[in-house]
Amino acid sequence: MTIITHALCGVTVSKILGYPYWIGIIFSIIPDIDHLILLKRIPKNLKPNSFASLRSPFHEFVGIIIVSLLSVVLIMLNFYPNLVKFFLLCYILHLFCDFLIGESYPFKYLNSEFKHTRISYLGESYIEKIIIELLFISFLFVILQI
Repeated sequence: MTIITHALCGVTVSKILGYPYWIGIIFSIIPDIDHLILLKRIPKNLKPNSFASLRSPFHEFVGIIIVSLLSVVLIMLNFYPNLVKFFLLCYILHLFCDFLIGESYPFKYLNSEFKHTRISYLGESYIEKIIIELLFISFLFVILQI
């Protein structure tokens, strides 16, 4: 999904849980930092729809495990536990949105037969992804009005 959709997810979660909007926006777009780090490695013949190569392990299933374990340790150390839980929620929501439209390969960094498998029950065409994203943004705007 786009950065706008992820930011709106952060705003929505912030509104529901009572956190400042800017914190939700930052926490929701943090997983996309790996795009900036890996931009130097873009091959010249990369197709526009194949940005899966711009994702580090932290943007996939391995990242969910690592970030979750780190979050549990921080919560056990009583290091801003509510803020850590809020970050984890925004992080997982971000990755779920990417999985929803099939932009991620959650098992890409694991040696398994599912290495090149997308998790997406939705359409694979670019138009379908745009429609799904617009519907999701509309849904978030409805939630923000509540």
